Amino acid sequence: MTKARQETIVGEGFALGCVVVGRDSFNGQKMSIEFAFEHAWRRWLYSARFPAVRADIQRNSLIGILARSPRRRSSGLAGWASEWPFTPYVEESWTPAEVADLIADECGVPFEGWRQLAQLFLDHLDRAATLSR
Repeated sequence: MTKARQETIVGEGFALGCVVVGRDSFNGQKMSIEFAFEHAWRRWLYSARFPAVRADIQRNSLIGILARSPRRRSSGLAGWASEWPFTPYVEESWTPAEVADLIADECGVPFEGWRQLAQLFLDHLDRAATLSR
């Protein structure tokens, strides 16, 4: 898979996961978002399937993935409708399970995998926001 395709799939799958866990948006400082993604990515069972996606201190792909989501040529069945706050969506005419099946056909990550990535990320981001208050 090309770097662009890996980023597209991660963006769509991550959006799907956020929708499934009931999160309609998230916000935060760039560094907090990147640290939360680094935390989640290191713990996510499927991260090795996307070697072009970076999640470390030197380079973190998440903000770019989310920002480019509306302009990507893809199915458009899941993605990011806005930035700051970041707003995930799943196309209304599709169920999350149907979208997950389409993504899984290409990359092998199951529905539960995307939910896990989103939950790991959001738990860390929310915990950091609580500590900074």
